[in-house]
Amino acid sequence: MRGWRVSRGLMNRLSCIDAGEVGTLSLGQEVGSQWGIPLSFVFRSRFVLFLFSFLSSHYMMTYKQLAGSRLILDVGCGSGLPMRCLRRLGLVSRVVGVDVFVSYLHNVKRLGIYSNCVVASAEFLPFRERSFDSLICLQVIEHLDRRGGFAALRELSRVADKVIVTAPVGSVEADVDQWNPFQRHRSGWYPEDLRRLGYDVRGFGWFRILRLSRLAPLFVMFNLVLALALRQAPRLAYHMYAVKTHQLLR
Repeated sequence: MRGWRVSRGLMNRLSCIDAGEVGTLSLGQEVGSQWGIPLSFVFRSRFVLFLFSFLSSHYMMTYKQLAGSRLILDVGCGSGLPMRCLRRLGLVSRVVGVDVFVSYLHNVKRLGIYSNCVVASAEFLPFRERSFDSLICLQVIEHLDRRGGFAALRELSRVADKVIVTAPVGSVEADVDQWNPFQRHRSGWYPEDLRRLGYDVRGFGWFRILRLSRLAPLFVMFNLVLALALRQAPRLAYHMYAVKTHQLLR
């Protein structure tokens, strides 16, 4: 591609590719999940991986949303991949990680990307009201049933001034490992569910109707061109990105 050269440093920074910190495999699985395409296609080249992660990922949006936040809560922090990417983008805020699966917390504590780690469910957060400037809850509510998901959304709003939530659009099956009983998807969510609660909702990722299609790689460049349009039409997107601030409710 004459006239457009992407330096290794820029690719590492924006797509979070770092063999020692954020493995290419982990990122490829994340990108493949967002777009619903075969991992073999995602891994074909570092540049393709960069394009996917930069143009379709929610990490850049989240980094901008968290700007100026001094204390952040990461609910359902899991393996810590999103926070590791945010750290590489320059996030320096204090962050508390919360997860119900203890093994995850042991791993992220060893990595040192959180100021503190707490074992808790999103439905019952052990924090006072407005304890945090911002809160992220990325790909979590679909792991709860609908009743638990709404309970979690109430808790998120209680403990933080700004809440950022991502989830697949609709009901999506998940690959479940036997060692983690919490991975199974128990509910499906749509943009209107979160809009009724005061969230501003955008779409990102692949077109939902093409999810996991064998023909998905053929539509790569087409989808890249329309990535911005999907943000305005979350019902058509593979994932939704929702933000709620209490200033909007006053």
